[in-house]
Amino acid sequence: MSRLRRHSLSFRSRLVRWGLLLLWTALLTVLGILGIGIEISRRYAHALSHPGCSGPHRSPLDVGILDYQEVTFTPPGNTDTVRYKAWWLPSENGAAVILIPGFGHSRDGMLDQGAMLARHGYGVLLIDPRYCASPDAVFTAGYNEVQDVAGALAFVQARPDVRSDRVGVLGYSVGGATAILSAAQLDGVQAVVSEGNFFNLGHDIANTGGDNSLLAEFYYRVILLFYRFYTGVDARLISPIDAIGRISPRPVFLIFGEHEVASGRAHEQFVAAGEPKSLWVVPGVGHGGYIQTWPGEYEARVISFFDEALLYPQP
Repeated sequence: MSRLRRHSLSFRSRLVRWGLLLLWTALLTVLGILGIGIEISRRYAHALSHPGCSGPHRSPLDVGILDYQEVTFTPPGNTDTVRYKAWWLPSENGAAVILIPGFGHSRDGMLDQGAMLARHGYGVLLIDPRYCASPDAVFTAGYNEVQDVAGALAFVQARPDVRSDRVGVLGYSVGGATAILSAAQLDGVQAVVSEGNFFNLGHDIANTGGDNSLLAEFYYRVILLFYRFYTGVDARLISPIDAIGRISPRPVFLIFGEHEVASGRAHEQFVAAGEPKSLWVVPGVGHGGYIQTWPGEYEARVISFFDEALLYPQP
């Protein structure tokens, strides 16, 4: 065999080896990127279902509330010994409101709203979510937490200073979603204020209707699969926009920041709600900070809503 041919064969052999090496490198890189993305998706789904409890870092004393009680309650059907902690502010007008905090927060997350309601004579129950009651509890963004609200509702209705037909709920973010889902299932909830709630958890996670790339779409679906693995619940079934119409004829008041109207599908949720209903789009605000940014108007609107719904309900 000539030297030229041997050189040619050797060169082609090196090309094949280099080509295979590059192919394997590319394949391993792609698998590595997919693996890292899948792990990030898994951790995200785990964080959604196991948020951990932040707080409480404040007490009612920090907002000028002196007459409060440390209480506990148990959701109906609870087979373990876990009791949920709460602060109870007695009622002066025969009505009460259950306050449900946002994601990862404890009962102190709603202290500003609680102090406002107490100033107007309302009884207030500020509740810890289930992940504060037990670190191992699986959180389902309102789906199973309806039973927690049922336990809180039973506690409030049993208070001698509260009329059982004068109890409302007020929740922020995922607490707002929980408020809607609870009122749709619990007839004892007579009025709902929901601040900045998501419209459908599954569609929110998947950015449905957004300009998703194929890779982003893949990762969103992985998150949904892991979420179902951790919670046993299809996130697409956690849907305030589908539940809100079942609350009527009890009134609903939706509050959204100006910069979250689109992402929260605020107007679509308002259309889906039955009468009576109201919507306040808070100027210049994103997600949260409604009462802090517009305290006077917030107080006027929310108190007027609960007064009309709980103190002077229409026949």
